[in-house]
Amino acid sequence: MAVETFGKRICRLRKQANMTQRELANLLGISEPAVCKWETDSSMPDIMLLAPLARALHTDLNTLLSYEEQLSPEQVKAFGDTAEEIGRTEGADAEMLYWKEKFREYPNSELLTMACAKRLTKLQVQGVITKEQMQILEELLLKLCKSEEDEMKFEAKRYLASFYLTSQRFEDAENVLATISDFDFNARHLKALLLYVKKDYEAARKECEQFLFECVQNALICLSRMAGIAVATEDREKERTYAEMMCRMEQELGIPFYRGATQMTDYYLHSGEEEEAAKCFEAYVENVLHAEDILRDSAFFGDLGEELRFISNGALVSLEEFREELVGVMRNPGYRKHFRDNERVKQSMEKLKLYMGK
Repeated sequence: MAVETFGKRICRLRKQANMTQRELANLLGISEPAVCKWETDSSMPDIMLLAPLARALHTDLNTLLSYEEQLSPEQVKAFGDTAEEIGRTEGADAEMLYWKEKFREYPNSELLTMACAKRLTKLQVQGVITKEQMQILEELLLKLCKSEEDEMKFEAKRYLASFYLTSQRFEDAENVLATISDFDFNARHLKALLLYVKKDYEAARKECEQFLFECVQNALICLSRMAGIAVATEDREKERTYAEMMCRMEQELGIPFYRGATQMTDYYLHSGEEEEAAKCFEAYVENVLHAEDILRDSAFFGDLGEELRFISNGALVSLEEFREELVGVMRNPGYRKHFRDNERVKQSMEKLKLYMGK
């Protein structure tokens, strides 16, 4: 992580104080462009303005003027190990004094802040956290939620949501989770847990089912990519293994749009077995056209109905949208150019044509 310049520090502290450049300038009795120049490191504040600037930014001169380089992960881990040892041997108060000392030495290290937050979260889960530590934990996480580093910010939000859930502050947890994307893998189980602890079991189950459905789709996409690599490296055994695994997953879980069937189609085509490839293609088309029945009979996803969402190009779409996209691809003249007027394939393509004409 790069060194934080003086200008970037002013900008960060100003934003943490929820102030605009104009508001800060008015507090100090200077022009807005002057503040802009400070934050872009084009100029420096007059020495007489440093103390008022620190007060305006709700900080102290040591923090404002600190040019300490960000700590490395190795350094932070060493501090964390020491803090945990102090906690075991000398107690919670002594450990917190150690953390506070390190914060004074390195006030700008988000890695250090997160390390302390994770340690306190561990104590919270163990049920041995003090009231003071609970308050400190919340303050640390709220601070990290304002980080300019997206990875740090969203990790802090996940921890904060978990903190609120464990503390039974369900409304606060819901507000935090609402700011995290549904594509955030690590936050999805927290959303289901929130519904569960609120005893909204039906919604919790559906949230878990949708999340499981997306996880399975991602697994199938990964297997498809692995099969593609096997094709590129001419490893026919692995190509078939991956395709068969895809078929088993889809059939056991009750998922339409059999990616496994298309993968098996490709495998048989690569092996010169056109009739077997045509059978797989025929099965694929049948399942695409009867997706609703397959989903209705699924023991895992049958209750989701029209609420079910499919992964398509990084977005979640409805069953109908996803099917229309696949049908459009299959109707492309070059999609199955390796078939030589196969009757099964011709009939399947006619069914697709009729479906699209509805």
